[in-house]
Amino acid sequence: MGLWLQLGIDGFRVDAAPFLIELKGVEQGPDVELAHQYLRDLRDFAIVRQGNAILLGEVDVALSDLADYFGGGNELQALFNFPLNRYLFLALAEESADPIEFGLSELPSIPQVGQWVNFLRHHDELNLARLTNTQRERVFAAFAPEPEMRVYGRGIRRRLAPMLGGDQARIRLAYSVLFGLPGAPMLFYGEEIGMGENLDLPARLSVRAPMQWTAQPNGGFSTAPPEEVVRAMVAGGDYGYERVNVATQRADPDSQLNWFADLCRARRECGEIGAGTDAVLGLRYDVEDSVVVVLNNHSPKRHDARQELSEEDAATVTELFRDRPYPPIGAGAQTARLGPFGYRWLRLGGIY
Repeated sequence: MGLWLQLGIDGFRVDAAPFLIELKGVEQGPDVELAHQYLRDLRDFAIVRQGNAILLGEVDVALSDLADYFGGGNELQALFNFPLNRYLFLALAEESADPIEFGLSELPSIPQVGQWVNFLRHHDELNLARLTNTQRERVFAAFAPEPEMRVYGRGIRRRLAPMLGGDQARIRLAYSVLFGLPGAPMLFYGEEIGMGENLDLPARLSVRAPMQWTAQPNGGFSTAPPEEVVRAMVAGGDYGYERVNVATQRADPDSQLNWFADLCRARRECGEIGAGTDAVLGLRYDVEDSVVVVLNNHSPKRHDARQELSEEDAATVTELFRDRPYPPIGAGAQTARLGPFGYRWLRLGGIY
């Protein structure tokens, strides 16, 4: 850790944190208390060497045990939000915001110095093991109808773009939801251009194909002969590097890549998200002298969202990010219109 911090690394992902310590001999098996002590030692060492170093934990355990890995603010600073991730995909499968509202309500309280890291896809399978059998089958039917798309009997080994059929409205809605949630959003490489998976690769490797930079051989990732590339590219079809790559999308102002740049800018302007006191769906974040509201429509039909705004707030609404032009919200008109799979990010009370 000391070496990597000296070289400029910002932090570490702690893999399978509940299983860091395993006893051998008479008392065999994972030792949870020793694992917690080890995490405290790692945190102390990292903070002494570099005060802002982050330990991000992979902890997929029961809700009753999850917050323990933050300690009293002296263990991991951040955890992957596995519980909410499952409900995000249930919401996408059901075209309903209800699962997300339920998932948010289920999350345990965490220390003020702790943070959730929210994600849609990462480098492992989408693990649905903790959903009910009915919920899991619903997500499988929507996003992994073929057996080769599943792994370990519990997960989906696909990327988001092909799971949503390449539908830009649904892809953008999904990431508007992600970036508007309380916590820190995480983006897995290739998602910003809509990469697909390579199901010819075994198990989890299907979503770990090399990044697609250009339409040149090997997607600009390597100059080696294709047969010598360690891991095969996603080639051909709707998601191959020939069609989906950074170079092509950089030149297209309407591309997914450039849309993500706008989304990231909007998120950076909204320091309230992740620091606000209350959050519902729509999500409203209140901090001193500032309010941000994030509205997301999970339905393929148009909906209007009624907001309880003061006259001053209604007269000074600022649109930060949206999927299409909408009529402005003004005094006496507190209903926000949302198109199919639409989203709007609003700041109330003017620009701060």
